[in-house]
Amino acid sequence: MLYGLLAIVVVVVVVVALSRKKPSAGLGPSRFPPGTRAFEAELSLPLIARLVEARELALASADPAERDKLTRQIENLRAQAAIHQATIDAGDVSPGKMSIGANPDSPTVD
Repeated sequence: MLYGLLAIVVVVVVVVALSRKKPSAGLGPSRFPPGTRAFEAELSLPLIARLVEARELALASADPAERDKLTRQIENLRAQAAIHQATIDAGDVSPGKMSIGANPDSPTVD
């Protein structure tokens, strides 16, 4: 329970901090208002790309069981990236879920 609350607080702080960054700091201005689903999706896509890249690198040295797990996670992450991209393409400015990132063990966006 305490960890769940802490995780929510961390996500909110990160969203607010990232939404206030100047473009010169490496994050361009978002096309969407903070707190919307499209805004969260824009922040999630680069994170998902890094997660996929890390798992693809790990595949080379993984045993067969670990390779199966990593392959499933990569597929799930790519499915979530597609959902986020569709959210951005639709310009969905409905209220967000206060969630950025991905769950590698689920093909859906939680």
